[in-house]
Amino acid sequence: MQDKEEASPEKVTGSMRYVKVWVSEYLEGTIRFDFEPDERSVFVDLLAMSGRMRVKGLICARPGNPYPHAWLAGTLNIPIDLFERALARMIATDRATEGEEGIRITNWKKYQSEYERQKFYRDQKKEITPRGTDKGHSIKKCSKCGQITTSCVCEGSPLWRKLNKEEAQEKLDNV
Repeated sequence: MQDKEEASPEKVTGSMRYVKVWVSEYLEGTIRFDFEPDERSVFVDLLAMSGRMRVKGLICARPGNPYPHAWLAGTLNIPIDLFERALARMIATDRATEGEEGIRITNWKKYQSEYERQKFYRDQKKEITPRGTDKGHSIKKCSKCGQITTSCVCEGSPLWRKLNKEEAQEKLDNV
């Protein structure tokens, strides 16, 4: 039985990350013909590893400080010759490049989810939204009850009037 206090993977890593693998292309595409089965598994392992790096799509300890091949092979639990053969095949088929920074996955954005693709726009929208708002709704102090909220429904508040148009109109007419 799992200990109740053990942290879930989401809490340990901060947030769950993933990469997208196109099913048809993976099962029927050129990778099937260009790579041996063990080399394909190294390619998918490196995709997963690159999603975990600080600079997405770049496998390195930090930019300008690449991991040694022996360390990467050990981390992936594969023989060094398999790692180097798979990497050479990835470079030859333009799926990766290797330089002074580290190993870079070519076309990294192709392996990202729609959610990740739109993240830039969501972040940009957050910066535009002025302070004192919640998802574009003004945060105000209710003139009736004094509650600071976007959605106070006490009788007479703007949201109450909106939800109870007829009753609100009657009260205004009787004033």
